[in-house]
Amino acid sequence: MGNHLSVSDFVALAGMPSKWQERDLQNYLAKCLKKKRIKVQLEVKCRGGRADIVTPSTIYEVKKWLTRSDIYQAKGQLECYRNSFKGFGGRLKKGVIIGFMPNRNSEEIKAAQTTAWFVSQNSDIEVVFVNQTEEWFPSQSKKWQGYILLERLKLSLSLGDALRKVNLGRFSDIAIAAGIALILLAVLISQSPRQQQYNQTREQDALDAGN
Repeated sequence: MGNHLSVSDFVALAGMPSKWQERDLQNYLAKCLKKKRIKVQLEVKCRGGRADIVTPSTIYEVKKWLTRSDIYQAKGQLECYRNSFKGFGGRLKKGVIIGFMPNRNSEEIKAAQTTAWFVSQNSDIEVVFVNQTEEWFPSQSKKWQGYILLERLKLSLSLGDALRKVNLGRFSDIAIAAGIALILLAVLISQSPRQQQYNQTREQDALDAGN
């Protein structure tokens, strides 16, 4: 699985519509922040336009795709917006450009990565590829839990196949059995009354924080 998700997987796991728009990503990010008990304002009017997401310490400029041109456009917007807001102690709020890594071709990906690095190194604005940053992964969704279980099963099967190829068939069967056992245990735990009650409590806390 690595430390990234494909855009299609991220969109599905986050519960975003298949024909998602920038606003859907913005709303998803706002929900993530609210779950952390962070006060969030959306589409805040300021000099130069509207800031997508504003928290007590940070301004987020959301872009559907973080291509080279989109990153530079967002950087200009943030530099303008930040003059309208003050953070703690009267300081400028932190600026974050956030969106999906473009995926049309390798040249576009490389250009996006290079531009993100350059902007982050030469300014105090951070660039975040949301589908390559685990902090923003939809880790609390039921779909995500199923995705994790499937990836673990694939890993167990791959390990078993590798062990067979080096004539360690007995150990391969053990690896597969252990992987399946762990998955079943995780399912049982996730479905237990105590765990369900815990999940419901967390969901209620998140809702309370957003109100």
